[in-house]
Amino acid sequence: MGMTTGQIAHAFLVSEATMAQRIVRAKRKIVGARIPYRVPRADELAERLAEVLASLYIVFNEATWAAAPTSRPVATCASTPSGSAGLLARMLPEEPEVLALLALMRLS
Repeated sequence: MGMTTGQIAHAFLVSEATMAQRIVRAKRKIVGARIPYRVPRADELAERLAEVLASLYIVFNEATWAAAPTSRPVATCASTPSGSAGLLARMLPEEPEVLALLALMRLS
């Protein structure tokens, strides 16, 4: 989603080295388990929604409120999760959590 390892580490309140190792382990697990990258089917959206919303919120929060300096302007980084939340709201207009996240982003 365009965040550096340092930005992700800051969002999760861990050191950059710790986060880098977590990312490496996660990538190895994905490769080892042969988990394919694919767009989920419509019936799979609900079970993945919480993780998607959490990811969007982390990126938005880090870009908007982070105390640590970032390598990119806040507006550029923050516009991506807001745009993605808007897309989700159009895809899933009956999901209150999607609408709530979008409202929070726009209010901020």
